[in-house]
Amino acid sequence: MRGVTDRRGLRPWIDFGVEVTGAAWDESRRRWTVQTAGGQAYEARVVVSGIGALHVPGFPTSPALETFAGPAFHSAQWRHGIDLTGKHVAVIGTGASAIQFIPVIAGQVAQLDVYQRTAPWVIPKNDKCVEGWKKSLFDKVPGALRAYRNGVYWTLESTAFAFTGRFKGIGSVSWRSRSVLRGEARSMTPRPRAS
Repeated sequence: MRGVTDRRGLRPWIDFGVEVTGAAWDESRRRWTVQTAGGQAYEARVVVSGIGALHVPGFPTSPALETFAGPAFHSAQWRHGIDLTGKHVAVIGTGASAIQFIPVIAGQVAQLDVYQRTAPWVIPKNDKCVEGWKKSLFDKVPGALRAYRNGVYWTLESTAFAFTGRFKGIGSVSWRSRSVLRGEARSMTPRPRAS
């Protein structure tokens, strides 16, 4: 993200650590006025809300955490200065963040213990290289890449309905996840990424 903001010259237009308290649309001027906790007001033609509700850390309550002598932090506030190489690491929780970082640190720590209340449903990512003919198609046919990406997006988004109870396809999602747990879905196991 830093690289993109630097390449595109966006850094001077970004104010960090500013709490937005409200935004009002002025139809006659066709502008937003954004109010902040510090009393500043910003004007904009477009407002994109990207607050991300899951970034607020939730810490488990445990007396052991109060007496733990080693470094402890939440994955939302990762302490990059702590080298995990060769350490005995415990992860409490197996939410989306843990699903993303556990495979990364597993190869560098001496021992990894994971504690969870409820096991999440996990289906391996179907990551694969884009074939040469598809790359050629994307280069030559206007809109082909966007159509392909939309197809991938909506295919993945449609699986969310299985977890809301509004879709009867939970059986297929459940079967796929359970087959991964039993080790029956070898072809679905993601390949290691190149460093």
